[in-house]
Amino acid sequence: ALYTAQFIPLMFAFMAVPIILRTEGHSATTIGLVQLGLLPYLLKFLWAPLIDKYKLGRNRYKSWIWVLSALHLVSLVALATTDPSGDIMLLFLAYCIATLSVSTQDVAVDALVISVLRPEERPMGATLQNFGAYIGAIIGGFGFLYLYGYIGWTIAILLQGAIFMLPLIALNFIEEPERAADAPRVTFKTALSFFTQPRIGPWLGIVASMRVPLMMTLLPMRLMMVDQGMTSEEIALWFGLFAMSAGGGATA
Repeated sequence: ALYTAQFIPLMFAFMAVPIILRTEGHSATTIGLVQLGLLPYLLKFLWAPLIDKYKLGRNRYKSWIWVLSALHLVSLVALATTDPSGDIMLLFLAYCIATLSVSTQDVAVDALVISVLRPEERPMGATLQNFGAYIGAIIGGFGFLYLYGYIGWTIAILLQGAIFMLPLIALNFIEEPERAADAPRVTFKTALSFFTQPRIGPWLGIVASMRVPLMMTLLPMRLMMVDQGMTSEEIALWFGLFAMSAGGGATA
């Protein structure tokens, strides 16, 4: 539920917002700049050690999740007050804060999952993580884009915020184990040591490049569909439902 809730606003930003902005008459250059607001999700590994290093409350990871979720909700409320046909800079800044908060929350959720699950349970946990992400992608990329023409920008964003907060109730039923006193200390140096492992270079190249062709074609393709006269409902069906359902089925 937590992973699904995370990906609803993320995939709405990635899948639906470019289509909405194009419909409002914005240029491809402007839309590309707005998409840079999603960069924190790609760079979250840089500040991920902070989640392990600092404790905000009695439960290390659960307290981080609550604080970051509250920040994300505030950013969504601010985003709901923007006008997609108006000043694009305000929308960009709101999305930067929203993506920063939810991507860092994702780090805390991952850490909580690892601390709660036994080693033999973690492969299933990773599978459920991806499955939840695809469900969120279908809801955010298809459901909200399909409904956008009926409910508008403000209601769509506020509704995403409400759905985002609902799964947090589950945190009350999750017992976070205490960290062992002799647990190794996490620092940026130890985190960055991942990139200095023997023979890691080719793998980093594969991971960094495998999605590049997909990302380079997805945005222009969606803008082209708008320019060719397809409605947001039709684009939602192709990209949000059929494509994401195929991805979720492959993960399953």
